[in-house]
Amino acid sequence: MQQQIGFDWQSFYSGACGKYSLVHSLLILGIPLSLKEATKATGLSWWETARIGTDESKIKKAIRSFDCKPIEYKTMSENDFRKKLDSLLRLGVPAIVSFDGDDHWAVICGNRNKDEYYYIDSADSELISYYRWDDLVDDIDNDTYYLIGVKPNNANNLKHSLVHNFSEVEKVLNRGDALYKWWGYYLEDLNEVFDCPDSTKNVITASEFFDIWGRKIFNTAKYFYHYFDDAQMKWELNNYRKVAEMHNLTLSKDKLNEALISFSAALTYLSIDE
Repeated sequence: MQQQIGFDWQSFYSGACGKYSLVHSLLILGIPLSLKEATKATGLSWWETARIGTDESKIKKAIRSFDCKPIEYKTMSENDFRKKLDSLLRLGVPAIVSFDGDDHWAVICGNRNKDEYYYIDSADSELISYYRWDDLVDDIDNDTYYLIGVKPNNANNLKHSLVHNFSEVEKVLNRGDALYKWWGYYLEDLNEVFDCPDSTKNVITASEFFDIWGRKIFNTAKYFYHYFDDAQMKWELNNYRKVAEMHNLTLSKDKLNEALISFSAALTYLSIDE
């Protein structure tokens, strides 16, 4: 199996909250990357990261390298900060926020309700949970509020952001299995299958794709591998479906045959790799 790509905790002494926040924010947008890729993008070795952390200039540099725009915002006004954060979340833009007196980074990735905000924090015991606004401000613990929004250069890609439906996403990520750790692994394969055109005409949604052709894909993979584990592969196929639906992935109808071949091959390979 490939290296793990997903939502995860940092090691206790790693000082890698900036790199993990980069990985998590891009993954929310449907852009999977490994920690190795994040390390390359920031230009900081693991030794340097442990010693000095990852500052905003390195994070912004890395964001740009993945065809996204860093939206930097700094203010001494709590109200202005909240307005800016809310405006980004409405667009589907996750925000990497400075916490603990500028000693820590974490991602704010959605609204649970008007006074509660979802977060992903690689140093928190819960990893994926939510803050009341007052608690969020307390944890920022600074007179200055600072964030870096992560926005795709192609604004149409925001329709694939998990920010829009994070209340539903959070239930999936915290359902008790390891899907959260491997989210990007599934997404990598799905991005090879679903072309996600900017237009909404003549497209197949992820739900339609799996409803109509999921069984065919499953049977094709099973035909080509004698030791196919039905229960395991049903679980894998369901994970692919869930990730695709959460990101609102779509497929051009004229790419269907190519997609069926590609996805059947991916599932067959996965069954062998298991």
